Amino acid sequence: MADPTTEFIIRSAVPNDAPQIRELIQDLANFIQMSDGPKISAEQLAKDMEAGLMKAFIAHHRETSEVAAMLIHATSYGSWIGPYAIMDDLYVREKFRRKGLSRTLMAMLAVYCLENNITVMKWTVRKWNKIAIDFYNKIGAVDLCDKAGTVCYKLNEPEMRSLANGGRTTEEHT
Repeated sequence: MADPTTEFIIRSAVPNDAPQIRELIQDLANFIQMSDGPKISAEQLAKDMEAGLMKAFIAHHRETSEVAAMLIHATSYGSWIGPYAIMDDLYVREKFRRKGLSRTLMAMLAVYCLENNITVMKWTVRKWNKIAIDFYNKIGAVDLCDKAGTVCYKLNEPEMRSLANGGRTTEEHT
């Protein structure tokens, strides 16, 4: 496999990259069959990047300038380990796959983490995405659901509102 840095320009994203990142987020949503999932706008992405809430790496094809891939990440905090990185999205457009972009983007995140005293990277992957799972296993990642017996949860805004409202639904509150 050729060095992806010879075919692609790979760098930290800046707020002006937000429209291209939003486009890749939609491509990823289409890939995982959740096309109506992304609600965030390019404008909000740019604001969040400026505020330091999210960071990203982006890859452009060197000859055509076409956006090829992205990795979105943020920093969180764990009481046992201190700061850790959350990789939210890693996506490589289909025509640019198998060129080492995923590994290069993950390596860039690892370098960022080590330079910033971040000792753990975490992310999720769809169970059906065998290619991604195989890749993560190959780079030495540990499946927390399997090894640590963890279960992953989330609360969406309606459930957060209910919880903030004493656990009552809106109907119960009125």
